[in-house]
Amino acid sequence: ILRLKAMQRQAEARNRELARYRSLQEEEQRLARFVMERLINREALGDPALSHFIASAAEFSGDLIAAARTPANVLHVLLADGAGHGLAASLNVLPVTAPFYRMTERGFGIDAIAHGIDAYSHSGAWLQKRAASLSVTKKERAARAAIFRS
Repeated sequence: ILRLKAMQRQAEARNRELARYRSLQEEEQRLARFVMERLINREALGDPALSHFIASAAEFSGDLIAAARTPANVLHVLLADGAGHGLAASLNVLPVTAPFYRMTERGFGIDAIAHGIDAYSHSGAWLQKRAASLSVTKKERAARAAIFRS
């Protein structure tokens, strides 16, 4: 009986520890979701010229889609994929959004944006350099799109 009671106490202690870890993980995910929502312009993803779908295996992944229009109303789309899985992969790919949005807002062409993202990722300002991006531009009523890989 003493041995059973000791085993039960151990099991209860492990359950408390697991509950604490789960709580910490949930808090980290809430914080990550908050940060990601601030860095990605979800409103632009509702553009009528854009249809998108991302099916990731987990709540957080390295898959990213971002969209924005230039002052001349040209739609720019960024597809990026960070190496790895989960929260680490999603945080790894977020730094490409800053030059994408900033340069699109200033009216840069998609080729300059792709080069800007590439230069930024190799500058050392971004510690994790494990992401690939594809940038697409589409002018209204144009029959083609320009695609750049960085």
